[in-house]
Amino acid sequence: MIHMTPLAERRKHRRFIVSGKVRFVAGFDSGLGTLVNLGEGGILIRSGALFPEGTKATFQVYPSRCPIELEIKGQVVGVQPAGVNDSLMAVRFLEDRPEVSDCVRWLASENCPWTGTVATETLGASRPDATHSPDTTEPAPTELEISHELIFQSA
Repeated sequence: MIHMTPLAERRKHRRFIVSGKVRFVAGFDSGLGTLVNLGEGGILIRSGALFPEGTKATFQVYPSRCPIELEIKGQVVGVQPAGVNDSLMAVRFLEDRPEVSDCVRWLASENCPWTGTVATETLGASRPDATHSPDTTEPAPTELEISHELIFQSA
């Protein structure tokens, strides 16, 4: 079992755990992946095709059951190679798009599970109709989740 000291949360926004498809394009290179999570600031993708850290690309995001599809510019901020289809790529959005906020509000309204802490000033913006009690006990993160968190802190 891995013992780690919890790191301070550096993300500004909650990440909603939602599946879906992602297509990403940078110049003549492209790839397909599966959405792992999505927040106001970025996404986490599982894919066999990875762009190197620092790559800027266009991401077409199709969250499952969500009526809102996204096309947004982003930058790869973390890569964790694993198996053929099990590699992860963290992406930070490079632009503010109202569709992202609309999608996040829809996910919140559908009670989609989320992870991460939220800065006080963004709490109302990312989940206007929901409240999260600090007394609520959430399950402890798994070792895999902790290792992913270490790699993808800046997304």
